[in-house]
Amino acid sequence: MAWKESVVVDMGAFSMKYGLSCNGAEPPATVPSLVGAGGDGTPYIGGHLNTARKGGLLVDVLAPAMRGWGEGDGAVKLLAYACEQLEKMTYDQPIMLTVPPCIPRDAMEAAVQMLFETFNVPAAYLLPAPIAALHAAGKHEGIALDVGEGATHASPVTGGAVCRYAVQREAVGGAAVTDYVAGLLAGAAGPHAGSLTREHAVQLKEQAVAASMSYGSAVSGQGLADIPGRPAGDKTVQLPLPDGKDLPVSLGKGHLLAAEMLFRPALPPHSHPDRLPVQQVLWNAIDALPVETARELSQSVVVCGGTSLMEGFADRLQSEVYGLTAAHTKPAKLVFTRDRAGLVWRGAALTASLPQFTDDELWITKARYNEEGPMVVH
Repeated sequence: MAWKESVVVDMGAFSMKYGLSCNGAEPPATVPSLVGAGGDGTPYIGGHLNTARKGGLLVDVLAPAMRGWGEGDGAVKLLAYACEQLEKMTYDQPIMLTVPPCIPRDAMEAAVQMLFETFNVPAAYLLPAPIAALHAAGKHEGIALDVGEGATHASPVTGGAVCRYAVQREAVGGAAVTDYVAGLLAGAAGPHAGSLTREHAVQLKEQAVAASMSYGSAVSGQGLADIPGRPAGDKTVQLPLPDGKDLPVSLGKGHLLAAEMLFRPALPPHSHPDRLPVQQVLWNAIDALPVETARELSQSVVVCGGTSLMEGFADRLQSEVYGLTAAHTKPAKLVFTRDRAGLVWRGAALTASLPQFTDDELWITKARYNEEGPMVVH
């Protein structure tokens, strides 16, 4: 059967991006990857989540992508929301769903089972996020360095497949930076601390936190001079309070130290010796490859993930990676696209638009699923 378009969903740890494959050149719709639960069991997603939060209707908020496909029905509710927004309630289009690079076999089966048995889709495909990121950057082989919300992944891709043996994962990402900012915010807000939520910390992080060119300049608070175009001095952010007023907050040099969670997590003020920095995650992936393969793939390192959009991040990462790789092999070449937060979705949309996906050649069809069951995904 010929498919003119398909539903493409990238359920990240921070946000879910969804749209139609025929609109791959346009920005996808985005909602937080959160499902709020009301006291009566009513789910709240997107704008409804904010309304319910303000109205005091929530008893719990879950992040399904952080917990895993097989736990709870949060992922089902998020996907149902995407289909409703796309007016695909009849589920008459195939769905392409992006998945993490080393998703467990049982989670893969749970995802495909959800698509066919809950949504009754005619066809489905699970696309590894690293492959999607590379496709969006115009590459078929390389290394996807995904600096996301809950973790950083470095995933080598060659021959159209992820080199699972070399994939590296570390629990450093946007959430860890937000945790640090939230601690600073609690101290800076004074009597207003009880009125602030994690969303305020996220806003403060996105508007004020920046990466300096070195750990030393972050500690000294002089790192702003290293960031092209950034005015000297700390940035004050106006945070909205429940009473309608704004609370001005500045973090001092904390807005530079927060980013060190990504580059120097073992050093103060973070002091997490068990966590590896982003640049080391990438190097470990390169080092796990055969020498010739490493030399080739390290020349196409595609950086993605919303956390990589942090001000100063690209320059700092370039410097850190050069220092690590130049002494061992050819310096790695990093590729920074503009839409790094939406790169995986865009790559999946482009993939779903390929000639091989306009018919049943690569899709897992409903007929195949009925014959083989969830194991068909492997």
